[in-house]
Amino acid sequence: MERRRETRANLQEPATLSLLSSGETAFDVLIENRSGSGLAVRAPRQFRLSEAVRIETPQEIILGEVCHCAALAEGFLIGVRAEHSIRHLDVLARLNQSLREEFSPRSHYEITNPLHNRRNQDS
Repeated sequence: MERRRETRANLQEPATLSLLSSGETAFDVLIENRSGSGLAVRAPRQFRLSEAVRIETPQEIILGEVCHCAALAEGFLIGVRAEHSIRHLDVLARLNQSLREEFSPRSHYEITNPLHNRRNQDS
């Protein structure tokens, strides 16, 4: 009988996992399932409990802590308690681009010199 407090969604979603505590190379992983508070990740190596990790997909960045690690026939199943996430990265990228275009860089002189601005308005 399943005794989990939250429903888990099965995903099989490719992602990248990296340790926050070091500059170690990112690892290709597979998010097997997730709930509102965490995820299960198939990884190529073992991770220590309480290690802070970053998991990145094309649409989301998740910061969390390893709370479970079990050996599998191939690799390891890592339980990660999600602490923070940023979702909809594509929407944020589009918003960022539109803001850059709307507020194209002007020189500090143009912004802070009232005479320059006034001259341009009079022409």
